[in-house]
Amino acid sequence: MARNGSGTYALPTPQTPFVTGTTISAPDVNTTLTDVATALTGSIARDGQAPLTAAWPVGGFNITGVGVLGAASFSTTGAATIGNVLTVTAGGLTVTAGGVVVSAGGVTVTGNSTITGTLGGVTTLTASGVVTGSALVPSGSTVATNGVYLPAANTLGLATNSGLRFQISAAGALGIGGATYGTAGEVLTSGGASAAPTWAAAAVGYNPSGTTTPLIYYVRLPINSAASNVAVQAGFGATSGGSATVTFPTAFTSAPIVTVSRGGTAAAAEFACITTASTTSVTVRTYNSGGSDVSADFHWIAVGPVA
Repeated sequence: MARNGSGTYALPTPQTPFVTGTTISAPDVNTTLTDVATALTGSIARDGQAPLTAAWPVGGFNITGVGVLGAASFSTTGAATIGNVLTVTAGGLTVTAGGVVVSAGGVTVTGNSTITGTLGGVTTLTASGVVTGSALVPSGSTVATNGVYLPAANTLGLATNSGLRFQISAAGALGIGGATYGTAGEVLTSGGASAAPTWAAAAVGYNPSGTTTPLIYYVRLPINSAASNVAVQAGFGATSGGSATVTFPTAFTSAPIVTVSRGGTAAAAEFACITTASTTSVTVRTYNSGGSDVSADFHWIAVGPVA
């Protein structure tokens, strides 16, 4: 036996040791040399003449000074710790257990990769193709240049140009333009092609001359095309000294149909009428049966085409 189970080589006995002053037997010499040849044949040649014939345990020691790995595939049943660069040019990288820990340099894979464990120690993972998986679970709270992150606990954020643009809260609320969820009753309003949308109240406030602050309500009715949309705008107000001008929140494209009526606690002999009307406003007069102007409440409604 050239080596024992621990890999230790010993010259064969009883052929050796040879004794000085005695005749050496040719069979003993041949047996010894044959055993030495067998041991050398089982060793690894430094010039790489032949490959390994079995798994090679290294006893927990490092293999240093390794050049480029030329193997077509690389597999490990445990964790692989790579201190510099691992480049896989074909065949892909398959990690079945333990994960891959990259401490420096990174991993470059140009084939397909399947990782069923963890990929730790990586600050940036870049893929040139399609990335698929059962779920994308971000864990960082720092705003991404362009990407998905966690701006708060259980809150998913989408960032572009290093700014939070859209987020979903833990309760499922939708935030537009960052953490802006709007208030109850508001609607999402377009800011145009180059601006972010914003939340805005559905009703538009209006302050006429006088002391009251009435509301103006606006409804757009699409008919056939955008060029023939019809808007219904309505509200209430109060005259001061018998006159008040209402400016429509949205201008009509041609003269609208406008009607007014007295409102509030009007006296039986008080009336309201339109003195002037245009595509942008209407002027209302309130007066009594004697023709004298009086300060009074009124209601109005305007219907007409809008752009």
